Amino acid sequence: MRYPTVCLAESMTGGRASSKLVEVPGASNYFLGGIIAYSVPSKIDLLGVRKKTIEDFGVVSPEVAVEMALGAKHQFKADISLSVTGFAGPEGENVGLVYVAIIFNDHRDCKKLEIRGKSRGDIIEEATNWMISHIDFLRKAP
Repeated sequence: MRYPTVCLAESMTGGRASSKLVEVPGASNYFLGGIIAYSVPSKIDLLGVRKKTIEDFGVVSPEVAVEMALGAKHQFKADISLSVTGFAGPEGENVGLVYVAIIFNDHRDCKKLEIRGKSRGDIIEEATNWMISHIDFLRKAP
């Protein structure tokens, strides 16, 4: 039985989700790779996020998250693609606002996480853990 393959496009988590995935023995059987696109130019150049999408909706938006996931899926040809963009803080009115896009075959979804009242490190860790738990769930889905 072949398990679905996975790829990631990470911004605010800075590669932490990819790192956690490769800590698991056998990850090479399904994890194809990840792209850390922390800056706006890298989102545009590496993932194909449209500049207009960023201008219209902001870099932390469901629209940008979906385009990031689509870009990674295109690059890696994976069955499952996840992306994350958000405000980890420590300052600003939207600290803790995170969007995680999930593309599984032809299904697209984007989840809004509100991880309020926590430190920058805790926000990044919680977003990472949310992604990892959903990758595990999707890989085991029938």
